[in-house]
Amino acid sequence: MSPDENIMRLAASMGDPSGIGPEILLSLLIGDWDYSPVRLKVFGSRKVLYECACRLFPHLKVGKTEIHGGCIPCEIGDTGDQFLSWTPGQPTSDGARSAWEALDQAIDSVVTRESAALVTGPIHKAMMLGVGFPMPGHTDYLAMKTGVTDPVMLYDSPLLRVVLTTTHIPFRSVSEHLSIDRIAQVTRLLGEYLIRLHIPSPRIAVAALNPHGGSGDVFGDEEDRVIIPAIELFASSPFSVTGPVPADTVFHRALKGDFDGVVSLYHDQGSIPVKTLDFKNTVNVTLGLPIIRTSVDHGTAFDLAGTGTASPQNLKSAVKLAHRLAARKI
Repeated sequence: MSPDENIMRLAASMGDPSGIGPEILLSLLIGDWDYSPVRLKVFGSRKVLYECACRLFPHLKVGKTEIHGGCIPCEIGDTGDQFLSWTPGQPTSDGARSAWEALDQAIDSVVTRESAALVTGPIHKAMMLGVGFPMPGHTDYLAMKTGVTDPVMLYDSPLLRVVLTTTHIPFRSVSEHLSIDRIAQVTRLLGEYLIRLHIPSPRIAVAALNPHGGSGDVFGDEEDRVIIPAIELFASSPFSVTGPVPADTVFHRALKGDFDGVVSLYHDQGSIPVKTLDFKNTVNVTLGLPIIRTSVDHGTAFDLAGTGTASPQNLKSAVKLAHRLAARKI
C-alpha cells in the first residue's frame, strides 16, 4: 500500500505494448477526472511508455520511476525492456513476452499486498500462447498463479451484472461442461458479490440453455438434468434464485429490475447483451480469486493503436471498480 494510508495503490498491467494498452493508460492520466484516493503502479516497458507519451501525450513526463503531469499519481514498475522494439499495431513475440512479464510483476504486487488490487490491460492471446503462455487468457492464468481451480468471469456494468458458467470453450462443448456443482458455484459467487455491493437479498436469474427453457425436453434436457437441481440447492440461501429463465427474456427482465444479476451458461450468451447495452462501462471481474482483479472488457485494438483515439473510459471504469471493491465502499 501507499505510504499515505488514505491513498490506495492499484497495480495495472500494460498489456501488449503494440496494442492500445500503453496509450489508454497514458490517456487515463490526462483525463478530466479527479480520483484522488488512487495511486497507480503501471507494470510494463518504461521505454514503450516513454515513446508513446512523446508521440501522443507530450505534456506527460515519463521519468525513471514515475509519470509526472497526470491527474493521479502514477508509478512505473519497469519490466526492463530497454531494447524492446515495438510498433503500434504490429504485435511481436518480444512484445508478448513483455506483456507476460508485466502481468507477473503486477500479480506479485497484489499477492504481496504492495498493491490493493489488480487491473489488467489487453493482451494478444494467440501471440502469448506462441511464446509459451500456459493458459488461454488472463482468468485461467490468474487462477493458476493463485492456486484456484475454478475461477469465474463476471461482467459488471451500471445496467447489468452477468456471470459466466463456461467461458472460452467451443460452443459444441458447452453442454458437457455444465454440471450441478458448477452452476451452483457460479450462482453462489454471484450472490456473494451482489451482497458485497450492498444488495442485502439479491435476486438472481439462471438463464436457460435451450430455446424456451427446453420446453419439457423437446429442445434439450439440460434444464431438467443440471440447471433446476442446481437452483434447488438455494432454497434456503440468503439470495433468491429463479430459473431456468429463457435466454431471450432474462436480460430484458433484469433491465426492468426483476433481477439483480444473471447467471449465463456460456460466453456469448452473457457477453452479447452486456457489451451491446454498455460497452464502454462494462468491467470484467474475476470471482473466486484470493485477490481483487478487474479488467478492461475489450481487446488490443491493433487498428487503433498509435492513433491516440482509443478511449480510456473502460479502463477508468475498471480502476474505479477495483478501488471500490478493495475499499469495500460499494
